[in-house]
Amino acid sequence: MLNRYSSEFDNGSSWEVIEQKFDYFNGNDWKKVSESWLDGVNLEGLKEVFEDVNNHIKCVYEDGKEVYYENVHGTWGFPTVFR
Repeated sequence: MLNRYSSEFDNGSSWEVIEQKFDYFNGNDWKKVSESWLDGVNLEGLKEVFEDVNNHIKCVYEDGKEVYYENVHGTWGFPTVFR
């Protein structure tokens, strides 16, 4: 049985949350970011993430669509698409 206050089971074994990683360009170099870092972003078909100005990121999807998100109190919100 899982201890509700930790990641350990009563028998001493533990579990780990495995998150998908995405390519992220911060203006200087590429790194990997996790799903939790991209909280609020639509992850379906997400290909790459680029740092933009003023707490914004640009997300590029496999279908070629580009969506900009704004950092809102630690999560990404206000998705914007320019046509």
